[in-house]
Amino acid sequence: MKLAHRKLALAQGIRSICWTYDPLQSRNATLNLARLGVKVEEYIPDCYGRFPSIIEKGLASDRFVVNWRIATAAVEWRVAQGAPPFGDIAGLPRANKTRIGANGLLENARLHLRLHTPRLLVEIPGDTDTIRCQALKLAIRWRWETRKIFQHYLAAGYGVTSFVPPSEATAGKCFYVLDRAGN
Repeated sequence: MKLAHRKLALAQGIRSICWTYDPLQSRNATLNLARLGVKVEEYIPDCYGRFPSIIEKGLASDRFVVNWRIATAAVEWRVAQGAPPFGDIAGLPRANKTRIGANGLLENARLHLRLHTPRLLVEIPGDTDTIRCQALKLAIRWRWETRKIFQHYLAAGYGVTSFVPPSEATAGKCFYVLDRAGN
């Protein structure tokens, strides 16, 4: 659908398309950053207020605002070739240290808000829908903690530049990649 939207927009002379998505949805991060090559423009806490839906469970509606610069060579290449392999992320510092909690679900063990490296990772759960269904308090905690991380590092000059989807190489984990401006 996004590719059809792009084709129609280009035919009308439109050069970019913007939308929002939930930063805790790894499926959307994979589509938006890895497959389409969007640029994250900003992080908006509780963008739409509280949704009364069963899916959202009343969680804060934090969103990334993304800009898909559909007329650029980079997007053309990404759409045609797919996401390039990211490479080894094992040595990159992480803004959050995670662990599997007593309930068997991923949780943050510690946040690191004093990193000053050119590149860092932010891990998110691969399936926040399961966390919302099984442990709503943990889902709320994930929202607040990732909000704190993203707001801190975006204000410190970092940008969200990529997303590493869950794979065998990452042991099923997924990460946002943040780069300091100018790197």
